[in-house]
Amino acid sequence: MMVLLLGVCFYPGQVQASAVEAEEQGADPKQVQFRFDCFPGIEFNEYQMPQNDADRVCSLYYSCTNRTDGDLELTITSTNEKVFKIQSGANRTVKKGFSGIGEFSIRLEGVGAAEIVVLLGNQSFRTPIYVEPNQTKLVRVQQTAYQYVTIEWERIPGCSGYLLERRKSDEPDSQTVVAVLDADTTSKSLKATWDLSYEYRVTGFVKGIAEEKRYLGKSSEWKECTIHKKGAAITSVKSSGNKLSLKWKKMKNAVGYKLYRSDRENGKYKCIYTASKNQDSFSQKIDRGTTYYYKLVTVFPGGNSDDSPVVAKMIPMAKSAKAKVTSGNGISTFNLAYYSAGADYTYYYRAGGKLHLVCVQRNKSLNIYTLTSKMKVAKTKKIKLSYDRWGGFCQGTDGNFYVVVGYDNPKESKSKTVVKVHKYNSKWSYVKTANIKGSAYNVFPGIVSPFSGGNCQMDQKGSTLYIVTARHMFETSDGLNHQSNISFRINTKTMKASMANGSYVSHSYNQYVKFKDDSLYIFDHGDGYPRALCVTVIDHYGKVNEDDKGTSSIFQFQGSIKNNYTGCTAGGMEIGTKNILVCGRAKPHKYKIKGVTGYSSNLADNIFITLTNRKTRKSTVKWLTNYNPKTTSVEVGYPRMVKLSDERFAVLFTTKQKDKTVLHYQVVDDTGKKIYSTTYKNMLFPSSSQPIVSNGYLVWVATEEWYEWGINGLIIKTNPKIYRIPAKY
Repeated sequence: MMVLLLGVCFYPGQVQASAVEAEEQGADPKQVQFRFDCFPGIEFNEYQMPQNDADRVCSLYYSCTNRTDGDLELTITSTNEKVFKIQSGANRTVKKGFSGIGEFSIRLEGVGAAEIVVLLGNQSFRTPIYVEPNQTKLVRVQQTAYQYVTIEWERIPGCSGYLLERRKSDEPDSQTVVAVLDADTTSKSLKATWDLSYEYRVTGFVKGIAEEKRYLGKSSEWKECTIHKKGAAITSVKSSGNKLSLKWKKMKNAVGYKLYRSDRENGKYKCIYTASKNQDSFSQKIDRGTTYYYKLVTVFPGGNSDDSPVVAKMIPMAKSAKAKVTSGNGISTFNLAYYSAGADYTYYYRAGGKLHLVCVQRNKSLNIYTLTSKMKVAKTKKIKLSYDRWGGFCQGTDGNFYVVVGYDNPKESKSKTVVKVHKYNSKWSYVKTANIKGSAYNVFPGIVSPFSGGNCQMDQKGSTLYIVTARHMFETSDGLNHQSNISFRINTKTMKASMANGSYVSHSYNQYVKFKDDSLYIFDHGDGYPRALCVTVIDHYGKVNEDDKGTSSIFQFQGSIKNNYTGCTAGGMEIGTKNILVCGRAKPHKYKIKGVTGYSSNLADNIFITLTNRKTRKSTVKWLTNYNPKTTSVEVGYPRMVKLSDERFAVLFTTKQKDKTVLHYQVVDDTGKKIYSTTYKNMLFPSSSQPIVSNGYLVWVATEEWYEWGINGLIIKTNPKIYRIPAKY
């Protein structure tokens, strides 16, 4: 009788499995018996495909006793050399009476199942070898349809199939939801429950040769996906004359659609049309010069979908429309001497079909003016305030008004209120105040001076009011009160404040914030960490699958990080279909103008726009003016940007040369391409307010000031005017 024993020397990453008893083919059990077996406690037939080439060779050992009457030839082969090859020791002669150990080696070539075939004389013996895949790589886990998520992974050659597992994000136990038996399939759609967060992973496997067992490779990492009530999206908005036509792609399982419209992106929407499941378009006449925002809700048998992404469209004013200037009799504005780039002192909002002005007064009150269609003051209301520092104003998307003021904190008290956010209703009746203490922090603790070195901007979505601003912090170990940005989140229902620091930039000299669909966009102007204009993106903001994409530099500054001077001033941020747009005024830095680079104060400014892809966050810089920084005598003023639609953005700025001032009105598309350009003379454009679109015109207030001697000495004389230019392109 001759017995053949096989064993294995294990290497890192190898997975052990049960021993396999080989078949005896063609032997007479009365004469000879053969048997594969393992050394005690060793299981040898399951491997994981090594990462490194050097680990692919494995040595195997066998014991053999020959009790026959003659020598026998032993040959070892592989049934599939794409899985493994015999590397050495494949042939030998087993002498009569031999009893001992033999060795051979195999080289793992790929994932799959194959057999070691041993020929001993006229007898053959087989045992399987399973080479399992390394970690499966997930490519995508994303909602692709109503209540469905699609999982995609990289194909692993040699695999028999893949197992897809799922678990709730807050639970450790998982279950296999589907076994993919087609080795070439690399994606699968699974039904999931709305608004529940699941994690998914994929594991490749090799099927057993003579049994139903699956030999599993290493699983992919878990990846989370929340199925929202996703419906159809608006695919196009086209204009013809005074008519807009909207189209959407019909969705499987839908029973109808509801189209909503608003004149504010995150404002109150009204359902303007209900469509059947067979409809995919809608048309309507609209007013020229007004930006309308549309979103679609898909009706399913189980309920309504979430809102689709919002699309914005404006039909511009006729080419014959002219600019208008109206006397601002009865309007009192802030002293121009207190203006600083980026800080606003006059605000505008529309309500009840009328335009309203909110003007900050030197006596720390607010004057609210309601204007007629002819830009005359019809009504004035005064709101008394108490503060050390003016913050900002916001017309909430909920119809309420929010006023932010600040208080100095030189003693660095943690308990002192340093910022107040006052809420007023639509009739300017006081409602409630959110208080923010001196202990507020962003990386470093404390607020000594709120709004210091920056501005105060707000945007609202739902019951969240997001505030971005700056502050001087508590004294650090170097004895200084450093400056950085800081953000707050206000629950507008409870008026409770919390920290919301989605970014940290030091120093940050200007801030903007915008909600677009379910994403939050934050802008900062940094001089050190980083020394650049930068944008922070947070997708799915406030949801279970919130995804902070981090902060990206979009316009890099030359010079040392210890130099507060950056040679740049930002003028606004807006969100388009594909890109985040930021405009500003700057020295050329590394972005050449007429071959000139640098950021010296001796160089002239030009107007720029940055375009940052919303998905990839890759940025480009384009110059809207190209005056030679070394030789021009043109002085470029502070710019502002106004969103006309998702694909049209107006940039306003002045140029001055030889005491002649010209207002420039340029319209660019979502890629920064200049669509329209015109100029206006004798129009004052200050840095103290953000223009608004009202009844087809871009509107703002500017005040000329001069000094005259009166009975009581030198007095300030003012002449406020309301400027209007047609929104066209």
